[in-house]
Amino acid sequence: MLQQQFDQLMAITKELVYQGCEVLENKIIKKSYYRQGRDNSDKVIEECHEFCLESDKIVEKITKRKCDSAIFSKNQFVLPEGCSFGDPIEENYKYSLSRKGEVQTNPCY
Repeated sequence: MLQQQFDQLMAITKELVYQGCEVLENKIIKKSYYRQGRDNSDKVIEECHEFCLESDKIVEKITKRKCDSAIFSKNQFVLPEGCSFGDPIEENYKYSLSRKGEVQTNPCY
């Protein structure tokens, strides 16, 4: 039953690839980017949502990473050559659609 639900989710997501979703063999990955803070900071946050099937649950892993030296032009940015997003600054797991129908959130440490 859960495998069927996950397969349906993957099929729907394949139609949304143009919206930033990446569908791999057993994972769905959605990345979004936003400027940290309301000032004219050069800091950008990458937020990655990764969905996969794990025994009796669909698991969502949420990872946030930061880059301190983005170059902005209006609402777009680029990273200077040699720069990348660093180590995760925050990680969480959400377990959903378990047999009990509950949703659990656990921070990663």
